[in-house]
Amino acid sequence: MKRIQVSGTPSDVADIGDLAAVVSGPPGEVTIIDAQFGRKSGTIRLPSSVPSPTGTAVALGTAIWVANPNGRQVDRLEPPYTQIAGSVPLLGRPRLIAAGERALWVAGGRTLWRIDPGRARVRARIRLPFAPAALDAGAGGVWLVDKQAGKLVRIDPATGRVVTRIPVGRRPSAVASGSDSIWVSNELDGTVSRVDPRRNTVVKTVPVRSTPIDLAVGLGAVWVVRRTTS
Repeated sequence: MKRIQVSGTPSDVADIGDLAAVVSGPPGEVTIIDAQFGRKSGTIRLPSSVPSPTGTAVALGTAIWVANPNGRQVDRLEPPYTQIAGSVPLLGRPRLIAAGERALWVAGGRTLWRIDPGRARVRARIRLPFAPAALDAGAGGVWLVDKQAGKLVRIDPATGRVVTRIPVGRRPSAVASGSDSIWVSNELDGTVSRVDPRRNTVVKTVPVRSTPIDLAVGLGAVWVVRRTTS
């Protein structure tokens, strides 16, 4: 294991093949790390009006898209990842971002934006009845975590309307799609819920102990980040 220091507090990481893009702050920065050699290959400062915590990032093809709440915009990085290649301004502070269902999906506060990545413009602005704690897109839906209600909320990507609200565990914290399922981590229960997107229901609950705070699907497995006490 190798530890690589970045500025501020890391808030997210995006996988772009042999490279990793780490979002951290304040100040808002994206650090590009060569995964093969385990060393930094560059750092890009994000536009910012106030030095507050940063947002999240997602890879789409060779581009890295970053939800930048301090700049009130979404920033795009392209190879060789030395500067910001473009931005999409938003009327709000974006915090979460996901790619899927032929769009970029960005959430901040009680707003969900649909962005056309090819034209780099907002296609829809959707008002939400809650502020989502996590966001993902795939399997025919846009998936939002309503932490306070203990629900996984499915949005129709074509209409922007709520399809259903699925009860999961207590205090859900993260969502990820993959392996023909939607996965939700539940902090207070110490579990991960597996949701069947065809039936919109929980089909399995997996105990993981401690406090699961994040998860990802890949390499034939579901990977869970847990908060443990010493």
